[in-house]
Parts: sequence; structure tokens; C-alpha cells
Amino acid sequence: MKLKPRSKLHILTGLILASGALAFFVLGPHLISAIELWRYGGKPHGFDSVIWKHNQERIRMIDDLMTRYDLQKRSKTEIKSLLGSPDDADYFPEYDFVYRLGPDRGLFHADSEWLCIKFDGQEVKDIQIKTD
Repeated sequence: MKLKPRSKLHILTGLILASGALAFFVLGPHLISAIELWRYGGKPHGFDSVIWKHNQERIRMIDDLMTRYDLQKRSKTEIKSLLGSPDDADYFPEYDFVYRLGPDRGLFHADSEWLCIKFDGQEVKDIQIKTD
């Protein structure tokens, strides 16, 4: 059976679209990872209190901080000793301490991520990573 020229065009268009979709789903996550590595200058690294206090590379350290350090039940003094004084920000007034981590880790980086800490008296009550 001989196909009409228009039918050949539809088949070719369908193959191109299917190939593009397959490439997106297979290569997309790798492309996003490569963009993230370029955007943040490398992979996440371990928490370093001195670097954190100078407000550098916090976004790359936050996962390690939250995994390795149990911040729950720590005192305000312990948090200040570990993380330094909180950032002067009007964001998230319901929290006592906020630390700007850097641009959000989403695809478009339109917002900032923040480490937000709420105290119950002198002891940590709640810790959240928020996006503004």
C-alpha cells in the first residue's frame, strides 16, 4: 500500500515528537543535575560553621547540617554558636531566627530559601526550610 505524502509527513512528525519526548525524559534529569552543579559551583558539601557564619555557600551545606546535626531542643545560645547571629530579615516573622540559604534549588531560582527556627522559651521548638 502506498502512503499519501501527507500521511508520510504525519508519521515523520510523530517520530520526531516521540524521539524528542524520549530524549527529554531520559536526558532531562541529567541536564538538570548538570545545571545545578554549574549554578552552585559544585556538589553540596559538609557543614562548616565558619563558612556558614560568613554567609557563604549555605545552600550547599544545608542538607548536611539538617542530617548530621540534631538542632531540636538546642538552646538559642547553642544555635548562635553554631550558626552565628540570624540574618536581619523581615521574612517569616512567626519565626525567631531566620538564615538566608541562597537562591532556591528549583529550576528557575526565582525565590530564596531560608532556614527558619522557632523557639519555645530558650529551646528550639520548630525548624523549617522555607521559600519566600
